[in-house]
Amino acid sequence: MLPRFHRAIDLTAGFGWLVAIAPWFDISSPAAASGMSIAAIVTGGLMIAAGFLSWRAGNRSARLFLLAWGVLALGAVVSGMHNFGLVPTNILTAYAAQLSSAAEMLLLSFALAERIRLERNAREAAQAEALTARQSLVESLRESEAKLEKTVAERTVELNQSLQNERSLLDRYVRFGALISHEFRNPLAIIKSQLTLIEKERQHGLNHIERRLGAIASAAGRLGVLFEEWLQSDRMRRQTREISPIVIPLVAWLEEVVDDCRDCYVNYPFELRLADGLPDISADEAMLRIAVHNLVDNAAKYAPPGTTISFEALERDGMVGIAVIDSGPGIAPKHRDAIFADYFRVVPESEVAGLGLGLAFVKRIVDLHRGWIELKSELGIGTGFCLWLPGNTDKDTSQ
Repeated sequence: MLPRFHRAIDLTAGFGWLVAIAPWFDISSPAAASGMSIAAIVTGGLMIAAGFLSWRAGNRSARLFLLAWGVLALGAVVSGMHNFGLVPTNILTAYAAQLSSAAEMLLLSFALAERIRLERNAREAAQAEALTARQSLVESLRESEAKLEKTVAERTVELNQSLQNERSLLDRYVRFGALISHEFRNPLAIIKSQLTLIEKERQHGLNHIERRLGAIASAAGRLGVLFEEWLQSDRMRRQTREISPIVIPLVAWLEEVVDDCRDCYVNYPFELRLADGLPDISADEAMLRIAVHNLVDNAAKYAPPGTTISFEALERDGMVGIAVIDSGPGIAPKHRDAIFADYFRVVPESEVAGLGLGLAFVKRIVDLHRGWIELKSELGIGTGFCLWLPGNTDKDTSQ
C-alpha cells in the first residue's frame, strides 16, 4: 500500500511544480494559485494517509510526521478555501499556508530528532547485543578452556598413574629377579651340594642317604613356598578373588605342618602346644599354609639356630588362634605397625635374606578370612604372631 502512496505523492508533487512555474508560460496567477491549492490539498491528504498507515505499521516517529503534515494540510485547506472565497479574509486565513508551513517545519524537526533518537537507541541496543554476544562467547571460551584444562589435568593424572603402575610393575619384576638370584640360589646350592655328597659317599661306600634327602627336601620345600608366594601375590595384593574355604581338621593339619617344618628347617627344633577341644576351621587351605610357612620362615631367619620355634593353637570367643613363637631379637614398638607393609624391612641393609613381603602376605590372607593378627614381642626375648580366624560354624549336628 505505501509504495502506491509514494507514487501518487510523486505525481501530485510534480503537478505542484508545474503549477508553480505556470506564470512563466503566461498562465494567469489566479489559475496558477487555484492549481497550487488543489495540488497542495491532494498532496496533503496523501501525506496524511501515508503517515497514518506508517504509524499503524509500528513506526513510532510517524506520529510527528503525521501531525506535521496534518498541520500543513490544514493550512493548505484553509489557504485554498481562502483563495476560493469560502472563508473570510483575516490574518489566519491570509497566511494559513505560511503558518502551517512553519509549524510543519518545527514538527518535522521534532520528528527528525525522534528518528535520530530511535536510530541511536537501536544502534546502542545492537551494540549492547553484540557486546552481550561477545561476552557470552568469551564466557563460552573460558568454560571450554576450563573444561580443556580439567580434561588435560585428569588425563595427566591418569598418565602419571599409568606411569606409576608401569614403574611398580617393573619394580616388582626387578625385585622378583633379585628374589630368584638371592632366595633361590641358596636352596638350589644346597640341593646341588647334597647330590654331590651323595655321589662321593656312594663312591666311598658310605650311606647317609636319609640325612641328605632330608636336606634336599628342606631346600625343595623352601623353593616351593617361594614359588607359591609369588603365584599368590597378585591375588592377595588386589583381593579381587574370593577365597575357597574348606573344613580343615585343625589338630591333624597343624601336626602335618609341623612335620613339614621339621624337614625344611633342620636347624630348629619345633614344639606344638594344643588346647583341649579345638574346633575345626573353615579356611582356604593353600593360602593358610602360605601364611603359616611365612611366619615360620620369618622366625627361622631371625632366631638363632638351635632355638625352639613353637606352634600354639587355642580358642577364644568363637575365634581360633594359630600362633608361631620364636626366640629371636624381637621387634621394636616403632616398627610394629609398619612390618605388615609391602617390602618393609626393619634393617634394609641386613644380610638376612628376604624382600619384606612375607608378613604383608600373611596380613592379606588373614584379612581375606575376616580375621586379624595379634603381635606380641619383647626385645631380646622373642616374637609371637597369632592368626585369629573364625571357627567352623558348619558342624554336623547329627552326631
